[in-house]
Amino acid sequence: MPNGHGTPPHPVLEPRIPSPLHCAPDRRGTPPRPGTPQGGTVYAGLIAILMLFQPAAKTAGCVIVVNDANQFYTASAAQVADLFLAKRTTWQNGTAVTAVDQMPEAQVREEFSVAVLGRPLQAVQAYWRAKVYRDEATPPAELANDQAVIDYVKTHPAAIGYVTPDADLPAGVHAVVVTR
Repeated sequence: MPNGHGTPPHPVLEPRIPSPLHCAPDRRGTPPRPGTPQGGTVYAGLIAILMLFQPAAKTAGCVIVVNDANQFYTASAAQVADLFLAKRTTWQNGTAVTAVDQMPEAQVREEFSVAVLGRPLQAVQAYWRAKVYRDEATPPAELANDQAVIDYVKTHPAAIGYVTPDADLPAGVHAVVVTR
């Protein structure tokens, strides 16, 4: 079939079948304007929305955990960071937050620091040195491993911690879905 100029279409430049993320041309043969709800734009929008609700901490190599008595089920990474950096010190019910870290040598701690706190471990440690000096604050306790964090969170209703994604969470502890 010739194009508008009387030449046959080029075999490599044949129109392609639209994929869910590709907007099909409209009836005039021109692609739809960006932002118009046509063709694959709907699929792309749905994918973007679903990506917002992916557990950021889990994909980053850690899972945020709290006691089952705690009604904290979803939070943004910024909200979790505020709890671990003592920018927010109470839960919504007024109970004091008890954050627990893993040891600095643990790989999960570096991953948590970067993914959730938004800074490398050394910067977090410097933050706490300054905060202790300036505000007489106390940094989160450093526990030995995943099991120590799970045991602590299970026995302390106001506690929050993090573990590796492969850690088994027993009854009494649940994961928090962290959104971006």
